[in-house]
Amino acid sequence: MKKQYSILSVFAALLISFSAMAGNGEYNLGSSDLKMPYFKPNKSIQSIQSITAADKGITEGGMFLHYNPYSPSKKYGYLKAGVSIKQNDVSLNQTDVEKYRTDVMAVGKFGWGHGLEFGNMFRLSDFEPMAIGLKVTWFDFGITGFKANSAYSAYNIKGFSIDLRALKLGPYFTYAISDQMAFDVFYQVVPTFLFGAMAGEYNDGTTTETVGYPVLQYGLGHEIGLTYRFDILSVGFGYGMGSLRTNFSATYDGDLIEVEGESYVNTFRIMLGMKF
Repeated sequence: MKKQYSILSVFAALLISFSAMAGNGEYNLGSSDLKMPYFKPNKSIQSIQSITAADKGITEGGMFLHYNPYSPSKKYGYLKAGVSIKQNDVSLNQTDVEKYRTDVMAVGKFGWGHGLEFGNMFRLSDFEPMAIGLKVTWFDFGITGFKANSAYSAYNIKGFSIDLRALKLGPYFTYAISDQMAFDVFYQVVPTFLFGAMAGEYNDGTTTETVGYPVLQYGLGHEIGLTYRFDILSVGFGYGMGSLRTNFSATYDGDLIEVEGESYVNTFRIMLGMKF
C-alpha cells in the first residue's frame, strides 16, 4: 500500500507542477508579457500556449489521458449465483455449485490495480457556464493481482486479471466554476473483456491439491464518474458496475469442468491525468 501511495504522490506532484507552469501567464513562453531582449517568439513556441485550457476554453472538448489506479470489489472476477457447472458432462446440482462458488470467493481477492486510458470529449452544446457532450474512451487497459487471504494459510495461490475496455461511450455534463476550473459528470457504456487466472496449491498438512481458476469474462458494463479540472490538470473518480458473461472449460485432476453464467465486475477507479 505504501508503494501505491508513493506512485500516486509522485504522479500527482508532476501533474500539478506542469499544470501550474502551463496556466501561469508570467512564465508562458508564448505570452506577450514576457520581456527578454532580442527575443522573438516563433510559431512553434507560441503553439505551446494553445494547449492550456484557459486559452482553449474550459468547457470546450478535447483529448484526455488518465492514469487509473483502481480497487476491484471483493467479488470482482467471481461467479454470480445461478451459474451452471458441468463435471465430465454431468451437471452439478445447485447446492454443489453454490458451495463451489462460495468456497472460491472465500480464498482471497484481487488487489489494487493500475490502468491507463485515453479518449476524447466532444462538446455538442454550450450554454455558459455549462456544456454537454459525448465522452468517448478509445482504449482502457488495467491489470491487477490476486492474493489469498491470510486466514487461509493452507492455500498458496497467486494470480492476475487483465481488464481491457474499448470504445466506451456516453454523455457528459460540464459546469465551469471559472475560466480555468470545471467539474465534469459522466456516464458510459463499457464494452469489457477480462482474462487471467488464479493458480497454486492447497496443502493442509496431510493432503496436497493443485488449485486453478481461470478468469475469462466479456460483455457490457457501466461506469459513472466525476472529474475536477484545473487548467489541463484532471482529477476524479469513477465507479464501474454490471455483470459479464463467463463461459470456459478447464481440466482439474483429470476432470473436465465446464462453467457458464455471469460474473462480478465492479471497480472503484481514481483518475489522474490531463485534458488538452
